Amino acid sequence: MNTAAIAVMFALGFACAARPTSPQGAPGQGAQLRLTAQANRTDVAPGAPAVVTFRLENLTSTPITLDFGSTCQVMPYVARRASGDVVHPADGSWVCATMLTELTLPPNGVTTTELRVASGAGSGEAVGLPPGEYAVFARLHDRTHKLESNRVMLTVR
Repeated sequence: MNTAAIAVMFALGFACAARPTSPQGAPGQGAQLRLTAQANRTDVAPGAPAVVTFRLENLTSTPITLDFGSTCQVMPYVARRASGDVVHPADGSWVCATMLTELTLPPNGVTTTELRVASGAGSGEAVGLPPGEYAVFARLHDRTHKLESNRVMLTVR
């Protein structure tokens, strides 16, 4: 593999960590997409995990195809509320395979992604967090859209 190919793979691998450059969509402002977050509970006690659902909506009457330069599409994050430091994923950014992927939303279509958050040790199904205050949100970065959802505040006990 030549040096140029390695540089392109390296750059695309870090594309998942970039900050959004435009806000989430809002109807009536020419928006095509909206990314939102909602939790089934905001108080996370031992044995009672929260499920945060990220909802990506096509706000138009035509299909929208999103083109990604990696396997990252809708990516969930958990940050400490006070400092803003990302604690999930562990190193603050997702590691994504460099390959072209796409997601097509039909007219007025919706797709959802879930993240389970638990108090204490995590499992294969849930992100485990020590007691504290956290903000949970998602980002989407395709070739033309850069969206970030609202932040859902969780109290982990």
